[in-house]
Amino acid sequence: MKYLKVFLLGIAAGIAIAFGGAAYTACTYYGSEIAGSVLFSCGLLLVCSFGMKLFTGQIGKVFENKITFLLDLFIMYIGNCIGAIGCGLLASLIIPNDKYKEVVDKIATSKIVLLNDVGNEWYKILIFAFFCGILVYLGVEILKRA
Repeated sequence: MKYLKVFLLGIAAGIAIAFGGAAYTACTYYGSEIAGSVLFSCGLLLVCSFGMKLFTGQIGKVFENKITFLLDLFIMYIGNCIGAIGCGLLASLIIPNDKYKEVVDKIATSKIVLLNDVGNEWYKILIFAFFCGILVYLGVEILKRA
């Protein structure tokens, strides 16, 4: 029963983050990446406000918990993926394909250019991703303690 709850809260967190991603995608389409970035953080706010289980919000607790917490992390990760991918698939069905493809291509191209940029070796990208995960974890902890 505990693992079912973790799984369902993981799916809910994936959906919340997907909503943030959809907001970012929509804002990018209309030329406002900054507004999209701000709205994307609303997904994390939803996760924190409703006690959902987001992998990146919980991974920092791995050293505080028992070994069984690793199973919780794995289950919430699978739930996060199902929720986010499911929302993405639903969005692709309701948004006209030409517009959706255009926006996704624009975002993906900007990220690929960043990755292929001279001086952005794989380990630098990995370090940036690690720091991003730390920021998400800290955001969750700050909200819990506030």
